[in-house]
This record gives sequence, structure tokens and C-alpha cells, in this order.
Amino acid sequence: MQLVSQVSGPSFDFEFWSVFVMRMIFRFRSKLLILCDMPDIVQFIKEADFNFFQNIVHILMPDVLRPIPSMLSFLHNLNLSS
Repeated sequence: MQLVSQVSGPSFDFEFWSVFVMRMIFRFRSKLLILCDMPDIVQFIKEADFNFFQNIVHILMPDVLRPIPSMLSFLHNLNLSS
């Protein structure tokens, strides 16, 4: 019943969910290991991992490589004088 209240409630109880996940992993460990050997699952995990970190990069470092307009004119002037 606590699971239902956690899912339907507005708050997030980290301790409850961490215990819940650890119990599920312990209970279904052999099945999880079998799943992790399947090529489709491995490919899905790789893609999900890549997408997750790519999104983190876009959030933490947005437009880092976009050129600065004043820097462009400076570089253009340097190129003309050479």
C-alpha cells in the first residue's frame, strides 16, 4: 500500500525508492543479468546513455562553440592584413 501512496502522492521519498529499487534488484538479479546479455538491451542502454549525456551537455554548456560576432570581425581583420 505504501507503493501506491508513493506513486500517487506529490512528494518524492528518496529513501523509500532507494530501498524499493534495491529490493527489486536483489529479488530479480538473475533475470536482470540475463537481460543485460541481450544485444538489443545492450544497444538500448548505450543509446539511452548517449542521449542522456548529450542532453546534459546541451543543458550545461549551451552554445559554447557559437562564435562571438565581435571576435569574427577581429579575425576577419587579421586575415585581411596578412
